Amino acid sequence: MLNRTLGINCTPVQIIVGAGFEYLIDALIRVIGHDKVYSFENPAYYKINDYMKLGKENLKLLNFGANGLDVDELNQLDADVLFLMPYKHYPMSHTMTHKQKKLVLDWAKSDKYIVEHGYDMDFVYNNKSETLYNMANSKNIIFMGDFLKSIAPSINISYLVLPDNFVNKW
Repeated sequence: MLNRTLGINCTPVQIIVGAGFEYLIDALIRVIGHDKVYSFENPAYYKINDYMKLGKENLKLLNFGANGLDVDELNQLDADVLFLMPYKHYPMSHTMTHKQKKLVLDWAKSDKYIVEHGYDMDFVYNNKSETLYNMANSKNIIFMGDFLKSIAPSINISYLVLPDNFVNKW
């Protein structure tokens, strides 16, 4: 299904299923390390903001404006892991352009991770917006999704698609 709807090619061992967004974020931070610098969009989905503050992680915010990503801030961002919602940013509803996605991938190169939250991609079958995961050939992108809208909001099941080189760390 991931291949058909999002074009994500992966093997079953690359998929991690867990009891919700917060559970998987916690597990991901444990694998990547508490010593890393984490960054996410500002404004951001309030749950990730609250959760990261509770965990006392080293945080840096990446400001988003009316047109989305602030390129100057991205170039100055000193973080190891960046959480993004490139398809439909919440709460701004902005979709990153192909050019913005390329800039993010250039920033990440091979020594940083991007956690791409596929927010609101559940029912998009003719997606014109390529995932960062595909654009980077899955090298350092971790794709995150959930089944809140496709199954039921009360069934809080989320998943990660790990890059090949990250599977053994898990």
